Amino acid sequence: MRNLIFIYMIFVSILIVAQDFAPIGAKWYYTENFASTGDKAYLKIESVKDTLVQGKNCILLRKSKVLQCSNRGDTEIVYSQDSAVYFWDKDFDKFQKLYDFKVATGGFWTILIKHELSNPDTIKVKVDSITSKRILNKTYKVMNVSYYPSYYGSEYHYSSKIVYAIGDFTYLFNFYPYWSGVCDFNYSGGLRCYEDSEFGYYSTGIADSCTYTYKWTSIKSIKDNQLKFDLGPNPTKGVIKISCYDNINYKICLLDNLGRLIKTGNFQKETNLDISSYPNGMYFILIQDDKGMTNNTKIMKI
Repeated sequence: MRNLIFIYMIFVSILIVAQDFAPIGAKWYYTENFASTGDKAYLKIESVKDTLVQGKNCILLRKSKVLQCSNRGDTEIVYSQDSAVYFWDKDFDKFQKLYDFKVATGGFWTILIKHELSNPDTIKVKVDSITSKRILNKTYKVMNVSYYPSYYGSEYHYSSKIVYAIGDFTYLFNFYPYWSGVCDFNYSGGLRCYEDSEFGYYSTGIADSCTYTYKWTSIKSIKDNQLKFDLGPNPTKGVIKISCYDNINYKICLLDNLGRLIKTGNFQKETNLDISSYPNGMYFILIQDDKGMTNNTKIMKI
């Protein structure tokens, strides 16, 4: 019996790590959400050809659309080696580690990103737990992770899961901490489908099809369900007064022009937000009440 269990464990281990990442023809489909409407479309990433970069045999990935809030282009270059996936970063003129499947629970890897308030910023990808997932009669390793941007402090992080053969289920390149609620552009709503010739076709079931689209037309419904508040002055040189209509608990978030969280706070009815120490430019303020109702607006620091 022990021998059978041992053989089974070896078999499962082989299935977990048996596939190279992003073979030619691989396709990812993600839900495309929009901050200002309830519209839904799709984002497609496709592995299109081999390429050689700095002596590395790489794969070129092409996107149907870019995420404006993630500060990435319409192509990516990746390669896999020793149970890790690397991507080419033009900002730093080098390869960086995108995923590392050798990291154990409690461990982490880091990614450098450009950040207008702290250049560069470090994203720590911490492995919270490791499980497995049965997909198309095979077992694949799943890393439940949290992303920690160093600039914002340990209180801010966002979570996702990374599957060995597929990548991050939120978005393939999920290391820009954009906040979907205040990004004025598009953002990923999660993986819909993945397919390649070896893996096969897999749907997560979050949409009716890989290319499902939906047009939201009820602008009134959106406005009726938004929290109401007053704010000024805007533009501002530093201090902004924010007033809400009810004497209840509110949470406030200040974000930069890419939707990345800068600071948070709590208040009742009224508060003053001081942004005098930040560079001039556009920012977002998001306010949420204790019932979960939210609203956001742009402000300009001059």
